[in-house]
Amino acid sequence: VTALTLLSPGTVQGDGRFGNLASIGGASVAENAYYINGFNVTNILKGIAFNEVPFEGIGSIAIKNNGYGAEFGRSLGGVISVTTKRGTNEWTGGAKLAYTPEALRGSSVWARQTSPGQYELVDRPGGTDRLELNVYGGGPIIKDKLFIFGLVQAARVKTDTFSQSTQTLAKTTTPQYLLKLDWQLNDRNLVELTAFNLSLIHI
Repeated sequence: VTALTLLSPGTVQGDGRFGNLASIGGASVAENAYYINGFNVTNILKGIAFNEVPFEGIGSIAIKNNGYGAEFGRSLGGVISVTTKRGTNEWTGGAKLAYTPEALRGSSVWARQTSPGQYELVDRPGGTDRLELNVYGGGPIIKDKLFIFGLVQAARVKTDTFSQSTQTLAKTTTPQYLLKLDWQLNDRNLVELTAFNLSLIHI
């Protein structure tokens, strides 16, 4: 989501200390708002945390950096609005398995003092190891009337973080899901239901 946001005019990479999020229109990364199907999923307290839809569940992304309507509030920067995929009259689906081992990631270095006035560059310890499986699909429950789209993500994420005096090891195995129901009452009225338990991008 952030990578696509950075393609929008007037948008630059924000301060890395705040998660490398996007700075839109000169505002800080904490002044953006994030929406999923019209629902505000921004962390209201800090402004730099939001729920992220897996790529396979995204139908479209709209980046609004000025002059957006009154339905988008609580934002001094920009609005990142994600619309999820939805079911159609044709059943479709798929799956994706991705593994990102910490051992194959690019390494960073830091200067360790070996003696007064002497330093050496060493690999920074820690990293993130991620295994992820997404299964998704959608189609008609009642043709031309009632449609469904769903996604389930099973992931195992291990993050090892070091500081000067502490080490933090975090493991995540909680499954994520997304469910979208669309009921076409008639030519002019549509009832939508979106339910999700998605990963939280937090800083």
